[in-house]
Amino acid sequence: MKKRLPFVLVVFVTGFYTAFVLKNLWNWFVAPAVHTGEISYWMMYGIQLIWDLLSLRKWNNPLKQQKWGSLFVVLDGCLPDEKRAQVEEALKGREETLWADFRRKVYGDLIGQTVALVIGWGVHVFLT
Repeated sequence: MKKRLPFVLVVFVTGFYTAFVLKNLWNWFVAPAVHTGEISYWMMYGIQLIWDLLSLRKWNNPLKQQKWGSLFVVLDGCLPDEKRAQVEEALKGREETLWADFRRKVYGDLIGQTVALVIGWGVHVFLT
């Protein structure tokens, strides 16, 4: 857990960075296009929180999770004892692989947001 704490902090800070990127892109492009005032950082952060909550609702379906949990219980019961050690060994590295995939996604998102911010800044400063 201690080695994952810095990464958890990065995920937490990513939300604040995302709000910063969205606020700037909104103020540079959307506000002038729809003739509205600029949005504040905290207003954008609040909108982002609402969006995250609404989008999480469709992913965390408890009935679907229950079905998957039941399926894994059934699969575990079907596993012959002589194969159990082999399967457990094969699954050992899966958790670390999952964390590596998660890290790649978070850092990839940060890089993508930074690229969008830089391109947006360039367009805003030089082309508008």
